[in-house]
Amino acid sequence: MKFNDFQEVFNRFSERQKATKAEEHDVGKVRDKFTEIVDATGIDINLLRSHKDEETGKMILNDNSQGSFCFPEGSVDFCVEIIIRYTTSDYKLIRKGDFDSASSGELLFLIDGFIKYLDELGYPLAVLLEQHRAMDRRLGYKLRMAREQLVNECEKILEQAKEYEDDLIHLNYDDKVYFLRYMADRLSNTSNNIAHVFSAYSDIRSDELSDLAEVESKNLDELETMKHVNDELLLAYTLENDDEYQRLLKEREKILGTYDFVKRLKGPYSKTVTAMNDIRKLHEVELFGKSLQEEDDPEIVVKHPLNVLQEAIQYADECDQERIEREEKEANKTSEEIEKERLSDIEIRKFLESKGKAFDLPNTEEEEEVIFMNCNLSYEMKGMISFPCCSSEKIVVYEGSTGHGSIKCPHCGKYAIFDFNKMTSETIKAIRGASQRWESKK
Repeated sequence: MKFNDFQEVFNRFSERQKATKAEEHDVGKVRDKFTEIVDATGIDINLLRSHKDEETGKMILNDNSQGSFCFPEGSVDFCVEIIIRYTTSDYKLIRKGDFDSASSGELLFLIDGFIKYLDELGYPLAVLLEQHRAMDRRLGYKLRMAREQLVNECEKILEQAKEYEDDLIHLNYDDKVYFLRYMADRLSNTSNNIAHVFSAYSDIRSDELSDLAEVESKNLDELETMKHVNDELLLAYTLENDDEYQRLLKEREKILGTYDFVKRLKGPYSKTVTAMNDIRKLHEVELFGKSLQEEDDPEIVVKHPLNVLQEAIQYADECDQERIEREEKEANKTSEEIEKERLSDIEIRKFLESKGKAFDLPNTEEEEEVIFMNCNLSYEMKGMISFPCCSSEKIVVYEGSTGHGSIKCPHCGKYAIFDFNKMTSETIKAIRGASQRWESKK
């Protein structure tokens, strides 16, 4: 297969998009347009610089140049087309990251086009699947299609209702009322069933992640973890008091706040992040004698969504079946059985009352807890912070609390750093060999 450099793409672009007398096409600006679209899709741009060598079967750089793109003959027209569409409303939205507002057809055009591009470069199927998933997650195409399918089905139901309501031959007024009520009831049952399945789905996935976190916490060395916590707290305190680092941090947040893929912001952003990393490494060397090495999170292997969905549907169906059976059993009770149950409840109530159990009083446990927190003789409650690993677990923060603290989650055993100023929390990673370094410094 023939492989071209960007000059061929530029030449074909110039043929299709005639330059004006006032402004000639600039190859650098045209290349920047192509690069900006590639960045927006989420594909790994470095993959577009190599192709498969027919003799060795290995991927080689185009013209042995790190910065040169490689264009298979079959994908040149695709690349020219997306450059031509650069100024269209859809591609303006895509470049800004507003993928939901862009046409779904344009998103599919980009995904299919770049996958064909990679295939013609000679990449294996595994790479194609990986990049297809990366683009889909960035552009949200599959989620968009699922949402549109849901909307279409709902609109179809409304169209059916309108059709039945307009029927003047087979249905009279009362027929229409009862039939539309039937439709509404069926939709209500479907809506409730979906809510039950979603609740079960969330619980199953949450329990799975909690179990994985518990297993991981058992494998962590407590001394190693605490050493890492203390190092991170000391580093965080140092960075908070570094005026230049804080200035750069605000600058970075300002750039990210634009939520845009504007080309002119890439340079300042990279420069700012590099400067922040340099300052961080400098403090790490001063504090610990070397730069702290980030430990990669262990790969989390979870159940396939279809398996979780199957479990959730089965659980919801079982719950519905149990409910139906209870209702049928309740409806079939004889008057003697109902009276027997009533007398039994009276006897149980009398027994519990004889043991000091009170009935018919409102549940005020939550109100009492808040009152206790706020009426403490020494402290006034500032608020509560949830653990990042288990949101149901919380700590109480009192007024006047500042700085940071590390606390072990009572549920899963993970350590978390709590920022009492910002009222936030984050999970802590362990550093390999931290305990040995700690022992050597004693």
